[in-house]
Amino acid sequence: MFRKDNQEGDTVTQSHTGNELPNVNGLRDVKPRHSLGYRVQHRVRTTVASVIVALLAFSGTAAAATWLDVDGIIRGHSVNVIGQGSLSADDSIIDPNSGKPIEFVLIGQDSRDGEENKSIGGGEDTEGNHQADTTMVVQISANRKEINLVSIPRDSLVDVPQCETSKGTIAAQYNVMFNSIFAGAYRTGGDLASAASCTLNAVNSLTGLSIQNFIVVDFAGLVKMIDAVGGVDLCIPQNIDDPYTGLKLAKGLRHLDGLQATQYARTRHALGDGSDTARTTRQQYLIKQLMNEALSKNLLTDTAQLYQLAKAALKSLYISQGMADTAALAGLAMSLKNFTLTNLHTQTVPVVAAPSDPNRSVWTDDADTIWENMR
Repeated sequence: MFRKDNQEGDTVTQSHTGNELPNVNGLRDVKPRHSLGYRVQHRVRTTVASVIVALLAFSGTAAAATWLDVDGIIRGHSVNVIGQGSLSADDSIIDPNSGKPIEFVLIGQDSRDGEENKSIGGGEDTEGNHQADTTMVVQISANRKEINLVSIPRDSLVDVPQCETSKGTIAAQYNVMFNSIFAGAYRTGGDLASAASCTLNAVNSLTGLSIQNFIVVDFAGLVKMIDAVGGVDLCIPQNIDDPYTGLKLAKGLRHLDGLQATQYARTRHALGDGSDTARTTRQQYLIKQLMNEALSKNLLTDTAQLYQLAKAALKSLYISQGMADTAALAGLAMSLKNFTLTNLHTQTVPVVAAPSDPNRSVWTDDADTIWENMR
């Protein structure tokens, strides 16, 4: 593992091959699989959202009202179960005190549904389209001291297995863009359960992991969460004037609100080399800075601020059933309250230009090393 200065001027922990990425699972004898079952519900996000819920659970007199409010939001938005192959969805709730690692797939949904998403991402002609703008594999170690975050380039060409949706089966596909998995499953199944379940199914097939959970957030949700923590500080390496997102920023250290930070995470052509890989690095940087804002502020003693952040997160995210329990998330958050960002290890799946199309990429052999270590 080494520390590499990224183009935003921040420091990100990365590895060239992934063979030094912390192994939080212990090597498991797991081969790539093509069938798993999943449930999905409208729920909470990653470490940041978990930290938020913690205080609501354990902050004294105010906890009773806020707990009921937050728990009501969690339980009030559910999405149907979609089984994959011979395995059904796992009904068990994660036990944050069991001493076991936690892993999930984090999906940033490029949706133009609703006025907020339209204003951030595009016009009315794209309403109804749903794509995975970002996909990351997240692992939290059993001792809650290490977090691995691996981004999968959206433009990479992959082979994906057959998948069941709410309205039928999608046959196995070969040499397709990774982000098309989410979009195709949404078109076929007509719902988020289909899109997220098929994406998760593909991730497990491609990596040999056996991840059971996922979290999905859209443009508007990310804006609300960033605004709820008061914005984020980002180091901008060059002047930005992006006609695609509308983002205009001057070079230097800037404090961005939710809309600006979300546009920054989405911009591609106006910054760096215009590659998908460079954009994933910026997205990882944003996540790190968002976590830094949440952890550096006095959230564990400021109940009012934490409550607003919790509500913003809960109303904007979808999470699978296995992580959708208020008490479990609160316990997980308490165990993560002393987490330090130096133990957040980010990596992007290594790729090269695809022989068939220079605008697309394919995974290199080093990708296998990353997944092997994460198993």
